[in-house]
Amino acid sequence: LLTLTGVGEIQIRASQSGNENYHPAEDVLQSFLVSKATQEILFDPPTGLVFGDDPIELVATASSGLAVAFSIDSGPATIDSDILTLTGAGTIVVRASQAGDDNYEPAVDVVEFLEVGKSDQSITFEPPLGVPYGTEVIELEATASSELPVEFELLSGRAALNESSLTVSG
Repeated sequence: LLTLTGVGEIQIRASQSGNENYHPAEDVLQSFLVSKATQEILFDPPTGLVFGDDPIELVATASSGLAVAFSIDSGPATIDSDILTLTGAGTIVVRASQAGDDNYEPAVDVVEFLEVGKSDQSITFEPPLGVPYGTEVIELEATASSELPVEFELLSGRAALNESSLTVSG
């Protein structure tokens, strides 16, 4: 039983020392070359991603047991080791690689396209209360949970709106 422990040339001697009926046999030498093994990467990409999610640990394994490295080819994300941080909505192209070592050839890279959806947001808007007629200008204030600017539109009523300044006319 021969257990291979690495790449390189293997030389084996076969011998038989004989017994009371047989002379020793002439030794036979055989050699062969052990080449690097191939490997593959199994990458389990995350799904259901939404901008604003907490950083995500990426999981991939190489059949060799060697560590898999990740990189971002494109898209709204950063990566630190195996931790993916989403920086926006859109398509992220993630690459999983394993460069090989003394005993394994490099694995074929695995490229995955991760879709990141837009986050939901809400607006906090408290209407002005008890505004008496004759008030010249009321500054409207509203905030979006996303911290994006909020726009106002006058739908009805006796007033004029200029951006966030409401002028009551009746």
